[in-house]
Amino acid sequence: MKASRRAICFLNMNTLVMSLFPWQLILDMHFTVEIARFAGYPSRHVHQIASAIIARAIRIFSARGIDPQSALPEDEWFVETAKGAINKLLLGDSSDTSEIDEDHIMIHDEIISGSDDSPSPLSSLDEEEDTESFASAQTGDLDSPNFTDPET
Repeated sequence: MKASRRAICFLNMNTLVMSLFPWQLILDMHFTVEIARFAGYPSRHVHQIASAIIARAIRIFSARGIDPQSALPEDEWFVETAKGAINKLLLGDSSDTSEIDEDHIMIHDEIISGSDDSPSPLSSLDEEEDTESFASAQTGDLDSPNFTDPET
């Protein structure tokens, strides 16, 4: 009886992990893109690589009969969550704000105001990039980065 409970528990845990993995992967990819943008790296290239990784993961999950897109929130949720995490990292733990304050970002004890005409380092994706969806990216639409897949 205990062995069957463990097996059921393991299967339930495995199902939970498999359903949460796409969320975490996509969030990590958005976080990577936002960090790259904030650090001044060309975000287009990072965006393409992140999109290719997400598309490959979605394809692998789909091949195993799991539809990760069925329960995923909109891409904006991932972008805003990644920006919020970056903002909390910059402001430290003392920030009680749940809203992202893009006009006042603290870096090295200086408050940088975004009131000038320059774009905020935490601004949303460029209009050209906004049309591309991480969660709905198709592998054929993206340049494939050079990495090997142990599945193939």
